[in-house]
Amino acid sequence: MHHAIARIHTNIFARKIWIKIGLLAAAFLFAYSNAISLMVKTWLSRDDYSHGFLVPLISFYFAWAERQKLRQIPVQPNIIGGIFLFLLSAAMISLGTIANVGIVQQMAIIVAVPAIVWLLLGTGYLKALALPWAYLIFMVPILDVIVERIRLPFQLITAKSSGIILKFLGIPIFQNMEYIELPGITLQVADVCSGVNYFVSIISI
Repeated sequence: MHHAIARIHTNIFARKIWIKIGLLAAAFLFAYSNAISLMVKTWLSRDDYSHGFLVPLISFYFAWAERQKLRQIPVQPNIIGGIFLFLLSAAMISLGTIANVGIVQQMAIIVAVPAIVWLLLGTGYLKALALPWAYLIFMVPILDVIVERIRLPFQLITAKSSGIILKFLGIPIFQNMEYIELPGITLQVADVCSGVNYFVSIISI
């Protein structure tokens, strides 16, 4: 009898948690609709970020794979921590909208996800879901700064490799940075030939 009552209370508690998550998810979609729209446009317009459509699904799979472990973690909502992250996310959305900086708005989504987990489920769940949450970074073009810094070195590597192959084939060339000078023509190893455009896609995979 006591086990049955305890089970009923557990089911009711779990149902309340899922209702709260559903309500917060609906509010999240409404509040972050513009940022989500910008993110989807990035996925549609950039070949190097077309993998973005898969990232949330893979992140969800990571969480689902830990379902047995998650069931053993007690639900201990952290109101202060969750609200703090929500305020930080809201500030990022506001500043990004005012300054018209899409990347800041999109990063606000990444901050809002752990805010929901921390607010409703607690620190234990936040730690257990660290990998699924961290993986979401691959759907936002935040790594463009790193990619731009390594673009020229990769261009030079490509140019050097091409020059070695041409010399091996007996074709006289002179290499000057990313430029390859052949008899009567000068070729440039362009940015897209550096291979770093799909750097983020390769790492995420």
